[in-house]
Amino acid sequence: MRRSLVWIASLFVCVNGSAQLIFQEDFNYPDGPLLTAPNSPWESDRTPSNQVDVVSGELFLTQTEQESVRYELPATFAEGSRTASFNLRVTALPNGNGNWFAYFRASASAYLGRVWITNGTVEGTYRLGVVTINESAVLIPVDLSIGDTHTVVLRLVVDQGLYTSTLWVDPVSETDMERRADHSYYIGPGYVHAYFGFKQVSPGLDNPANGMGELFLDNLRIGHVFNDVMPLRFTSLTRLDNGGVHLLGAGTAGTTYDVLVTTDLSSTDWLTIGSATADSNGVIDFIDAGAVDRPVSFYRLAPQ
Repeated sequence: MRRSLVWIASLFVCVNGSAQLIFQEDFNYPDGPLLTAPNSPWESDRTPSNQVDVVSGELFLTQTEQESVRYELPATFAEGSRTASFNLRVTALPNGNGNWFAYFRASASAYLGRVWITNGTVEGTYRLGVVTINESAVLIPVDLSIGDTHTVVLRLVVDQGLYTSTLWVDPVSETDMERRADHSYYIGPGYVHAYFGFKQVSPGLDNPANGMGELFLDNLRIGHVFNDVMPLRFTSLTRLDNGGVHLLGAGTAGTTYDVLVTTDLSSTDWLTIGSATADSNGVIDFIDAGAVDRPVSFYRLAPQ
């Protein structure tokens, strides 16, 4: 039986013309304070300044320091939604009852859509949650291990004074309910939202006994909606015993996608080899039986 080669990197070549990123940040700066990095768009939100650092191309937050930093959105909003995603790796657990470390902020100093971290139910683990502005955080009931990298997605929706914050961890799609938490709070109209930021332990906001551990963050994306920051993509590849390839992807539930393949990434000649409809959780499931007959296969998805 002829064995073909499938480049795993090709799983992440995808087509999604609807994504509208407002901002993206990969923290590719020299080690040191974020605020003084070359061409850094970040500013201090709560002093003291220059305590939030970049370490090896990642943002580092620690419960032993106090500064918060923020990015000013290019356009403010008082209604509608904004969504952010980022990679999170926790290397030390939070002190006390935990604390919040990421947020949207109104120009009037209201911190909204607060991403919370606290200790898990199993020793040595942690949990993530969200709270809109007040009350206790709603936690995702999954214990996460330190050292692992997770994708975190935060959405803030404003509807005539009703604020709803939603948090996902490693979501397959927007409709994924497995690792999700929601919290709504009526504040009333009038707030204008201007920033997204990251926070350490601020004496003016926090009980110093409650920390957020040590966190490394990367690949920040800010957009209007979920698919702006978590676009259509392949998520895994499995080589089958018969030489075929089992592909899994993430898209919008109920949407049908064409699966395309090429043997040469420099070519514009992509062959449609079939289609698949994302299930209720947004999972795209497709088997390419013909992969066995190609010397190499690169894949992408395109909505019909």
